[in-house]
Amino acid sequence: MLDKKCIVFDLDGTVYFGDNLAENAKKILQYCYEKFEHVFFVTNNSAKTRNEIYQKLYQMGLNIDINHLITCGYTIAKYLTKNNYENVFTIGTESLKKELKLQGINPESKDPQAIVVGYNREFCLEDLKPIVKYKNTDLNLIIANKEHSYPWNNGELLPGAGQIIVSVDTAKKQAKTTLEEEILTLICHGILHLLGFDHLTKKDYDFVVRIQNKVIKELWINFNQEVLTKA
Repeated sequence: MLDKKCIVFDLDGTVYFGDNLAENAKKILQYCYEKFEHVFFVTNNSAKTRNEIYQKLYQMGLNIDINHLITCGYTIAKYLTKNNYENVFTIGTESLKKELKLQGINPESKDPQAIVVGYNREFCLEDLKPIVKYKNTDLNLIIANKEHSYPWNNGELLPGAGQIIVSVDTAKKQAKTTLEEEILTLICHGILHLLGFDHLTKKDYDFVVRIQNKVIKELWINFNQEVLTKA
């Protein structure tokens, strides 16, 4: 490995865990800076801008080259710019929207060319409401990542984008009734997984589906000013 000119580090769960720098991270990185021409850092967490991640690393005592920092949100913004997207609708943090704006992209367009979906710890069903009108369109769906969890402080795992963010594209393909009902089904199913319900066997799967269907039938969800379903 030492004959290579470049080395790349993931950030979440490698260089740091939440707000804590990983043990011996400084020592290892110092060694790498001495042995390699270039040291790069990457993250598929779109919750913060590239500059915010840079500032976080700086506050941890790591003075890196920001041009060697590749973040998910920054990469999405560059991709959109390269492919001539100027208007998108974004489900994600304000920082993700800010990253897109920095590249001249309108992240909250009412006439979007694509839908961008990123991680957001405050994600809720209402965030999906504005995009229901696009269910029969061919808009591209650009997803930051599909990870189910990511490492946080003291070994704790937090739900990732894959658990929280529902792929509307998948909902379109799987919907047996309406897109709205399918979105609700997928969210409910994901929440049950977060609560520890798995279905490795058919018996477990049938049990989870029974709970899921019962919850959906008892929920009153306001989508487009109407109740989605009630038994």
